[in-house]
Amino acid sequence: MLRIGTLTVVGGLVVWLFFACGDKGYQPQSEIAGGFDSGAISLDGGGCNATHPLSFALDIVPLLKRACSCHTDGTNGPALDTYANVLSAADIANAAIQDGSMPPLTVLSAADKALFQSWIDAGKPNN
Repeated sequence: MLRIGTLTVVGGLVVWLFFACGDKGYQPQSEIAGGFDSGAISLDGGGCNATHPLSFALDIVPLLKRACSCHTDGTNGPALDTYANVLSAADIANAAIQDGSMPPLTVLSAADKALFQSWIDAGKPNN
């Protein structure tokens, strides 16, 4: 009888953890806690505070594709189509992003600006 009660409690805890730490959306920490913490992003999973390193492929490339589509072939300023190209133009691009002069046709959110700045601050990792 004790074994069944123990299994029930353990099973209940596992189910609770599954729902408590489930996917609540992949959001930059700036939207969750008011700022980025050492180049990390967080899953807002209730009591779960797992952080994940910023990813060039998963975080920066989608931002560049969405907001910097004019910079694909180098005819409109630096090409931002490969990691090497983005790396060489990152500091200049960040200054333009932060002061709002780029992109000219899109207003980036504070979270997008913070995301790019956090990637720069994290050492511009290629991951």
